[in-house]
Amino acid sequence: MRNIRFVLASILLIVSCSSDKKNPTDAINNFDWNVTQIGGISTFERTPTFQIKIENNKIEGSTGCNRFFGNISLEGHKMSVQNVGATKMACNDMQTEIAFLKALKNVTHFEIEKDKLKLLSEDSKVLMYLKKSSE
Repeated sequence: MRNIRFVLASILLIVSCSSDKKNPTDAINNFDWNVTQIGGISTFERTPTFQIKIENNKIEGSTGCNRFFGNISLEGHKMSVQNVGATKMACNDMQTEIAFLKALKNVTHFEIEKDKLKLLSEDSKVLMYLKKSSE
């Protein structure tokens, strides 16, 4: 009887541990994200956006001026963006693009709560706030 209880308790423990843990990257994958703030900038001529495509390890979107693309590495809440490229159109508001690309380069992890995403630096400074697009 004691062995049966041990086996049942072990099975319950294994099932509860494996079924409750969601991969945090699932909450950010294949959604359109609109930037609401980069550093101290929260007003944009055109809103920067991006989409993460985990299956291809890609990130792409708009800097608010140009289209951009790059590679992304995700593991748990860790995130890094590499090999970023962008089109080269000139716009009235190049400051947004510069701040956006600099922030992406310095991202080391993220936090998510419902439809809001924070991209953070190594020292946990918030580099960028985003909101999931409703479209």
